[in-house]
Amino acid sequence: MLFCYLEETYIKGRIVKIESKDYYVQVNENQILRCSLRGKFKKELAHKKDKLLTLDVAVIGDWVQVKKISDEVGVIESVHSRVNYLSRKAGKLRGSLKRRGGRLEQIIASNIDMLYIVTSIKSPEFNNRFLDRVIVAAESCHIDISIIINKLDLDVENRSEEWEQFYKSLGYNVFRN
Repeated sequence: MLFCYLEETYIKGRIVKIESKDYYVQVNENQILRCSLRGKFKKELAHKKDKLLTLDVAVIGDWVQVKKISDEVGVIESVHSRVNYLSRKAGKLRGSLKRRGGRLEQIIASNIDMLYIVTSIKSPEFNNRFLDRVIVAAESCHIDISIIINKLDLDVENRSEEWEQFYKSLGYNVFRN
């Protein structure tokens, strides 16, 4: 009797896209695997459901360990610790944290090195309060920030120069496009 054992291949990769229950993991410069989460993650999530403060097991930017099933498919075996992440309060979910009166945190992206904030000067109107909120969130996670102000052709009052000088005086890279 002859048995054939396949060598299990584990690869480190980074989640670059999520669609429904499919996680697309870049494992090298030229290869992205379509992966699913190992069942143990789903069980852990269900087990901790009442104690969770975040919604997401794996998010874009996470470094993961993948078991390669074929040239195009894999299974996420583990998620490495996050260096940083950007998050927001999730919408109210039925039964979530009712007794504490809070909302869960939804992680948007993790392990971020650089954040480019693109904002228009007009159409929609420039919103410095929104820009400031994003800057505060990124600064609190120690993420480098660059600001890009676009739609300069609509800026007849030349307000973009004023905003550029203001944010540059605070130490940010600002580009007008």
